[in-house]
Amino acid sequence: MVNIDLSKVLPGKAYERLAAFIPGLFFLISVVLANPDFASGLAAKSERSFAFGRYGTVGLALFLAYVIGSGFILVDALIQYLLGFAYQFKIFIYRQVCKWPAQQIAKWLLTKPKWRRPFVSKFYTHVVSIAAAGFEDWRKFQGCWHVLARRLLKVRYGIEPNDLKDNEWEVLYSNLGTITPEDLRGLIMMIALHASGWAGLVATRIAPSLRNRYYVGFCLFLILNGLLHAYYVAVRCWDPRVSGNVTIRAVLREFPKLEAEVPPPQPGHE
Repeated sequence: MVNIDLSKVLPGKAYERLAAFIPGLFFLISVVLANPDFASGLAAKSERSFAFGRYGTVGLALFLAYVIGSGFILVDALIQYLLGFAYQFKIFIYRQVCKWPAQQIAKWLLTKPKWRRPFVSKFYTHVVSIAAAGFEDWRKFQGCWHVLARRLLKVRYGIEPNDLKDNEWEVLYSNLGTITPEDLRGLIMMIALHASGWAGLVATRIAPSLRNRYYVGFCLFLILNGLLHAYYVAVRCWDPRVSGNVTIRAVLREFPKLEAEVPPPQPGHE
């Protein structure tokens, strides 16, 4: 997967607001260059009907680019939702396979003297653990999160960690810290490029001259890269072996703010 992030190039969050223009402009430019008669015909009809003028036509084109691009970005959001659902189903199926037949097969192999090997015993222990309690990797993330959360609650909010009950910690787990949009849906530029791939394929339906191996291959490359990115987001959000990273990063983002909140020492005071 080719990872592209322009967040450090454009100021502020401008890249998030302008991302919808990327697939929209890619679609319009592809159609205009490949089928100029179709584009000029639409421009002439709009000029006769509305008399926008040159600048009005450009503004209308930019508005259409934003609307069309936003629609294709929704395609990526739908794919991420479906992949998240599919990944949860995959984990469920994996647990069922560990319960049966993997657990029974591993147990049967251990009854055979020639299969009593360390790797078989390790495999049996693994499938029994998954079948009984699921993935236990989330515990190491939870332990690390508790250490950071206790420190943050005491220093920044003045809350004694011992005053919180167990069920209250569960509420704080997903609310303490700052979870960025990138944590939930990935990089917006990767989403925009994924949407551009789908926009390019739709453009081939309007402009048949775009149906060549170079243009279609480029669009398929953008789509494949976007699907890999969407799968990575699904894994990061739903796999218990890695999803704890999101909450830990959210808490860690709060610690640099503590230094900004501490007032500078006054002259003449130690």
